Amino acid sequence: MPDTLRFPHDLLRLLYWMYFKPLTLRAYAQRIAPELDEDLKLWELSDEQRTDPQVRHLLRLSLTLICGTPLVIVPFIGAVINWLAESGVPDIAFRRIPAMVAMLGWTIGDLIGFWLRWKRLRSLVNLASWGIAMYLYMYLYLLISLVSPDIYGIFFILAGGVAGGVAGGVAWTIAFLLFYFRLPFYLIELPWNLIVGRWAESAPPEEATRRFRLIPLYWDEVIWLPLWGLDHTLVEIGKKDRRLARTLIAEVAQSFRQGWAARNALIELTIYDLERVADVQTIASVAEQLTWLPPDIPAELETVLPPIREIAQYVQAALESDTLYNKQQQMRDAYERTRRVRAGLALNKDRRIAVQFGRILERWEAILFQQLVELKDRESIPNVYVVGNPLATNSKVFKGRHDLFLALERELATAAEQRPALLLYGGRRCGKTSAIKQLPVHLGPRLIPVEVDMQDAVNAEGASGLLSNLAKQIRENALTHRRLKLPELTRDALAVDPYPIFGAWLSQVEAALGERWILLCLDEYERLQEMLDDGRIDRRIFGYLRHIIQHHPQITILLSGSHTLTDLPPLWSDYFINVRTLKIGHLKEDEARELIVRPKEDFPLIYDEDAVEHILKVTGCQPYLVQITCRDLVNILNEQNRTHATRADAEHAFASVLTTGARYFDELWRGRDTDDTQRAVMRAIALRQDVRRSGDAEAVNVALNRLVRRDILTKTANGYRFRVELVQRWIKQRVTEGER
Repeated sequence: MPDTLRFPHDLLRLLYWMYFKPLTLRAYAQRIAPELDEDLKLWELSDEQRTDPQVRHLLRLSLTLICGTPLVIVPFIGAVINWLAESGVPDIAFRRIPAMVAMLGWTIGDLIGFWLRWKRLRSLVNLASWGIAMYLYMYLYLLISLVSPDIYGIFFILAGGVAGGVAGGVAWTIAFLLFYFRLPFYLIELPWNLIVGRWAESAPPEEATRRFRLIPLYWDEVIWLPLWGLDHTLVEIGKKDRRLARTLIAEVAQSFRQGWAARNALIELTIYDLERVADVQTIASVAEQLTWLPPDIPAELETVLPPIREIAQYVQAALESDTLYNKQQQMRDAYERTRRVRAGLALNKDRRIAVQFGRILERWEAILFQQLVELKDRESIPNVYVVGNPLATNSKVFKGRHDLFLALERELATAAEQRPALLLYGGRRCGKTSAIKQLPVHLGPRLIPVEVDMQDAVNAEGASGLLSNLAKQIRENALTHRRLKLPELTRDALAVDPYPIFGAWLSQVEAALGERWILLCLDEYERLQEMLDDGRIDRRIFGYLRHIIQHHPQITILLSGSHTLTDLPPLWSDYFINVRTLKIGHLKEDEARELIVRPKEDFPLIYDEDAVEHILKVTGCQPYLVQITCRDLVNILNEQNRTHATRADAEHAFASVLTTGARYFDELWRGRDTDDTQRAVMRAIALRQDVRRSGDAEAVNVALNRLVRRDILTKTANGYRFRVELVQRWIKQRVTEGER
């Protein structure tokens, strides 16, 4: 697009734009005169706006074309008619007076139309001016015919009233359709499109793009009828170069009434890619192949491509997986997803999509099934070990803790008025939360265990938000575990005066409980101290929890965390005086053994006895370390397609755990509960050095006692040693690598 249309140099350019590029003309007009709306009413511009040089040039060019076009076209038509008459064509003659009237009517009509609405100059020339010109022409022709010796005009008018009325109406309709839909141009553009399209298809990608841009839609912006073969050309270019095809398809998609070709090309190229799939490797590559598609894909593909891409991603994950079990699982998911998508295609309204993609997915289904058969022949061990997240309620992998549940039953079996508040204390990742999640299946239907994750609850901005979270958890757990619907408590209600309102609500809850009672488990209870330190709550929360313990007999509070009350500021011990502490530590040896060799029924992994003993010894029966060691061991064996574990395999698993379990070790080493003296003591014991050189004697004794309470060290007749050899190995490795 030129920066400026100049008068008179660009008369032909403007004429070309008016007939073939009205959208470009509109864009140009709105660029030089942003005040114009899409109707481009030039005459409505103010005097000041019309003084702009670019606008003035456009006005002059437009008026010249409007006035000059009839003066050129009518004589040209006359010359053609005279030539035909002189060539012997019968009953044809050029009548000058009617022609002059036609020119006058055409010009006046153009001017009136331009004055009334300068909208899409193509439409102005084709419709508005033409209609007004014909109106004036017919009436002026009648007047001239009445005074002219040539009676042809009178005959034309009178005869037209009868038979001519019908014939004329048909003629005008045909003429309107011919010129409105630009059929004369289309008869030239269609064959040109086919010729240039085939020429572009035969060229290399870059040259094909240059040739493609010679097709009519690049020089005629208003092609009403479809340019047949355009989609085929796009597909052939796309087969050679997707990047270039995407650019061309985007250009065609934005064209006037030719977007169908872009849509068809996208569908055909997608089908072309998917039909070339021959094995699981090419299915996996589909996920990346389809990235060339534009964001706004056709609606027909919206329901098909996302699940197909998901299937490819499943297969890709299976091929890249390091474990046979995961390979099988991902491939099984891909197969099942393929079956569901293929079945869903039966409901697709587009039969073309349903048939073609149905055929493709049928082939994929066969490929995936064969791959599943091959993977099944390679027996794998299901990796049922859970690492990092608490075990779900009633999980089959949960082992032991019978002494803990027995202690809870004993404490909760007393009369309601005498039930104490409880503190479940144990080191990090020792299974506290997993044990709490098993309470619904271990403590009978009269008890409603309510687990409150204080890591989330303490995100509240104040007491009302905290108590609202507690109320929500109480209601949800009662409904989930015991199908009991309790009264609702909104946060807005708590905003007025949180503690009394929450207390009144608890009284309503107790009335609804009947003979049941609630065990309110505040997991990671120490997080309340964070809210207190931030000033989001005050000491009243501790007084209120004590009030619940003393005055709400059907609510028993269980605090769970990695600290005892004496580890926290004194106010904790002041408010929670009669709290019973229950210790949860490492698994018993028989419990850990069961977790290793029989995490589920019919577990196919077979251990050498010395491998099991070695795992028990090196992990110290610490639940998290047993789980992660066995998980890594299963991965190693599956990679080697074996189901028999030896002591050497266990050692390989330990080496893996030092990396995969780095977060556990680092938390133990750098966590808030570990100070410099404790680190110095652990380093000395790991390297078998004299602990007394780790610092001040009193500080060392405090550190030793603290590490024993945290189940990191244990005291023996010969001094102190690590309860978990794997922790000692990690510290030694750290020191060897020069880290502190």
